[in-house]
Amino acid sequence: FLVDQGWAPDGAHRELDLHGDGSVTVKQVRLHTDLTTTAA
Repeated sequence: FLVDQGWAPDGAHRELDLHGDGSVTVKQVRLHTDLTTTAA
């Protein structure tokens, strides 16, 4: 649903270690969008 609204991954990501021991990790993905307005 985010892509349909103008958001898309930009290729950057990282793994987050939730407990500090490697037992639970999640991938965080950075998104980008164009916030410029067009003249009407």
